[in-house]
Amino acid sequence: MEQREKTCILNLDDDLIAEFFARLPIRSVMRAGAVCKDFRRVAYVHRRPLEILLYSVNAAAAADRNGAPATCRVVDCHLEAVSVSVSGRRPARRRLAHLPACVPRSERPGEEYCVALASCDGLLLLGTAAGGQYIICNPGMSQWTELPRLRRRRHDDGEGELLPWPCYAFRESGFYFHEPSGEYRLLCHVTVDDESRAARYYVLSTGADEPRRLDRVEATPVHSNCVPSACDMITPAVFRGRLHWLRHPEAGFGGEMAVFDWADETFRRMTCPPTSDEHLTNLVVADGSLMASEFRELGVYLWVLGGGGGAGEEIRWERRHRVELPWQARMPTWLDVVVGGDVEGNVVLGTSNGVVVYNVRSGTARVVDVGPGAVQLTRRALRIRESFVRHGFFETRPHPGLPSFILYE
Repeated sequence: MEQREKTCILNLDDDLIAEFFARLPIRSVMRAGAVCKDFRRVAYVHRRPLEILLYSVNAAAAADRNGAPATCRVVDCHLEAVSVSVSGRRPARRRLAHLPACVPRSERPGEEYCVALASCDGLLLLGTAAGGQYIICNPGMSQWTELPRLRRRRHDDGEGELLPWPCYAFRESGFYFHEPSGEYRLLCHVTVDDESRAARYYVLSTGADEPRRLDRVEATPVHSNCVPSACDMITPAVFRGRLHWLRHPEAGFGGEMAVFDWADETFRRMTCPPTSDEHLTNLVVADGSLMASEFRELGVYLWVLGGGGGAGEEIRWERRHRVELPWQARMPTWLDVVVGGDVEGNVVLGTSNGVVVYNVRSGTARVVDVGPGAVQLTRRALRIRESFVRHGFFETRPHPGLPSFILYE
């Protein structure tokens, strides 16, 4: 009997086991991987499902220190993940983290809130109220680390002491994995805190103790006329060792997009896709291609880059796909757009009214039911795929975590 039961388990198809594992929390999958070699192989080889992140928000009236009702309202919300890879039934919405209601600065200096800024390979980049502080978190493994800090002039010591790496203002300009070094990096556009208000680029890396200035790059100041409006730089499309932005200080207004080569750490420009409105266009990498999604009145056009997009190569943008968004006819919106892709050819498209997954290989689309209740997309429409990888920087530079971002076990 024992032998027959053992044989039945071992004869399960790997894809079927992977389907079971895809519906379990990552820690349960890790425990299942210890059962036998077959389970371990499936657990660590098969990719975790792609998820989008949503906020479920609860607002409540605040009270002052004496218990009297206050006129303002505080927000208590949860960061939740919804799988867009599972078809055939409603994807389970799971709670990833709790963001408690804000408390006065005097009770929790510099940490009264935090924001999920970007995601990469299952890691979340969090920014806190302490200017220039960035935390990397692996939610699946409950691991934390802090990037080297950019610092502003100190105002709370009464003396105006100028700390190292002084900066007047900074904008996150891309969170990415640098393959040659194996480091996760954050590129920042910094306005220096002196009379010149000069602009510079710094790289904050998991493998460094201090921010590193890019001396070869002449940065465009953020107050320059060359800076596009609605500039959200932290979510570039990473394709063939380069970061791509449609809206960026280094893109200008000449119908071009900015490209950052991580090998020589320099910027250049390339031709934008010929869309009608760049502010309704987003870049995405899917099925080994760089694409641009153009949101229109009833759906989305997908433009695909022909050629490699490298320096000196011919740039050809081709409109190859049209995806209908069922809700656009009755509830048209272009706010909080979510765009993402994967190597299987799936492109995630959506707004605050709904989400669709379109496969560029089969030409099929399906609507993702995010479930009941009031939810809203994260500000930058984050996507995540849980990671089993144990990164050394979590051990060498651990961080205790944030009281304003509480992970669920």
